[in-house]
Amino acid sequence: MKDFHTGRWLLGGVVAGLVVWVLEGALSALYIEEMTARLGALGLSMEVSAAYLAASLAVTLLGGLVMIYFYVLAREALGPGPVTALVVAFALFCGGYLPSLIGYYLLGLFRTGLLLQWAVQGLVEMLIGAIVGALLYKPRANPGS
Repeated sequence: MKDFHTGRWLLGGVVAGLVVWVLEGALSALYIEEMTARLGALGLSMEVSAAYLAASLAVTLLGGLVMIYFYVLAREALGPGPVTALVVAFALFCGGYLPSLIGYYLLGLFRTGLLLQWAVQGLVEMLIGAIVGALLYKPRANPGS
């Protein structure tokens, strides 16, 4: 990875994270009432404070940076482009996002249909974020070639 371009990685990762965060926020309108009711039944609040928004943004930006870092690594084996970005997003979804949903299922916290909806939405968010972030990443030009 001698041609790793830190600035382009940061740009791609931050934008990928922002895309995921914005899509998650927009798509939450599809389930927020049901989720709020379920959490309320458990004595939990779904209050969205400035601290909550900042923390969710920070976590999602970190996820975007990790996703594009793995995209950069995968470029060497799979080649650059959207297919590699999709492979990376799917792998990270299966290794990170999906296990948490399975945990919610095993605990019985949310109905199965809602968890399946979250799985589809989360996968779509990650796939789109990975493609956008990958399009922004460019390796350092190799002056010796």
